[in-house]
Amino acid sequence: MTEARPRRLRMIARLADVPAAPDPVSSRPVRDDDGPALGRLAMAAYGGGVDDPHQPEPWHVEDLTAALAGRYGRLLTPVSAVVDGDDGLAAAALFTWWDGLPFLAFCLTHPDRQGRGLATALIGQAAQ
Repeated sequence: MTEARPRRLRMIARLADVPAAPDPVSSRPVRDDDGPALGRLAMAAYGGGVDDPHQPEPWHVEDLTAALAGRYGRLLTPVSAVVDGDDGLAAAALFTWWDGLPFLAFCLTHPDRQGRGLATALIGQAAQ
């Protein structure tokens, strides 16, 4: 029996295929100091879902802070954006340059704000 070699798959979307955002949202480019807030957003967004790494908040803060510093490729600004909420970040879309292509590294929406088109709007704005 031979072992199958792992395959690398790429999903590529054409910008023309990205749907228009349902409504514009007020967003801002991600900042270098957003790591802690992004970590808290990631913990809330992933909690209990299939992508939940079951790690404490400091782990998420470190991961997202490192993402801003290039852990998952060079951060593409200003297309990487966040939506501020009353109690922290409501949504975020972080794009990096990875393996020669733009990569949507993180797309996060706080559970209390899901279903309002925030992530769709951030991705649509980035595609413009």
